[in-house]
Amino acid sequence: MSTFDTNRTTLERSLLKIIQFTEHGEYDKLPIVETDIPVLKDGQLLVKMSYAAVNPVDNTLRKGGVKEPVKFPKILGNEGSGVVMKGNAQFPDGTRVIVSCMNNEGTVRGIATNGLWKEYVPLYPEE
Repeated sequence: MSTFDTNRTTLERSLLKIIQFTEHGEYDKLPIVETDIPVLKDGQLLVKMSYAAVNPVDNTLRKGGVKEPVKFPKILGNEGSGVVMKGNAQFPDGTRVIVSCMNNEGTVRGIATNGLWKEYVPLYPEE
C-alpha cells in the first residue's frame, strides 16, 4: 500500500503506477501498470503527481487521430499538479508545483516525453 502525506517527502515504495497504452482504442486500452521509479539525472526534480488533466489531445492520441506515428508504450497527460519529493534549493522537498508539458514554442512536449499520467514524474525545474 502506498500512502502520501504532503508534510512528508519520503518515497514509501520503489514502484510507480502509470496509465499507458500500447495500441489505439477506447479507455479500456489504458491499463494501470507498475514500473520502477526512474533514476533522476543531474538537476532533475521528482514530483509526486496529485492531479493530471485529461485534455482533447489525450483523447485524440488515444484514438489514433494524430498523423505522426506514436511510439508505444505511450503515457498521456500534458498538465497537472503535484508535490516535489526530491528537490533542490529553488524547489525544496514538499513544494507544491504545477507541471505543464508545453514548451516555450507552444507545442506539446508531453507527446515526445511521455506524459504525466503517472504517479511520479522526473523533470528539470526550467521545464
